[in-house]
Amino acid sequence: MSESAAGLEVAVGDGEPVLVRPAARSVLSAGRAHDVARTVGDDGPGVPVVIADKIPGPARDVLNMAGIGWFDRRGHLRVHATGLLIDADVRPALTEVPGRRFPTGRTGVGVAASLMIAASLAG
Repeated sequence: MSESAAGLEVAVGDGEPVLVRPAARSVLSAGRAHDVARTVGDDGPGVPVVIADKIPGPARDVLNMAGIGWFDRRGHLRVHATGLLIDADVRPALTEVPGRRFPTGRTGVGVAASLMIAASLAG
């Protein structure tokens, strides 16, 4: 894995690295997922991956239909790109504690990237 201004490059087997463009959000409703799909889906090359504390089922469906990956910090990761499919339950990024939020920004992106790498190596 390497980080560039455009996102994270994740090496997948012997193939070309996959560029992952993370976009952090807090909670993503289905309505908000439509907006996110329009904005992050057209942001450039690579695979957009939305990282959020909670991504309910209807929002996941919207992202899946738009071809946008997602990481629900409560414990599920889905990324689909040429030569790569990760759709796995993962250990939650952090245990929920009242009054505390999951990591966001660069820390949240780092947690998501680590889980993507672990999931791709396990499959």
